[in-house]
Amino acid sequence: MRHREDGQNIGRQSVAYTSDGAEDVDAVALRAVLAAIEQPLSGTVVADRLRLVEQWHDGAHITWNPIAAVPLTRV
Repeated sequence: MRHREDGQNIGRQSVAYTSDGAEDVDAVALRAVLAAIEQPLSGTVVADRLRLVEQWHDGAHITWNPIAAVPLTRV
């Protein structure tokens, strides 16, 4: 679990990518499997800032270089 500068948990983040063979996935079967999951597939994300990063990979590792952070305020 990662933490913010003030020590609070920020949770896990994920990014999904496809690879060779992804075009062979049976979309109808995948949709049926996802529809059969008996729990919520969405949730609320609470954020106190947005971060802009430069992302690249070398085939083995993905790297993010922070460019900017924009604090969010409550309205």
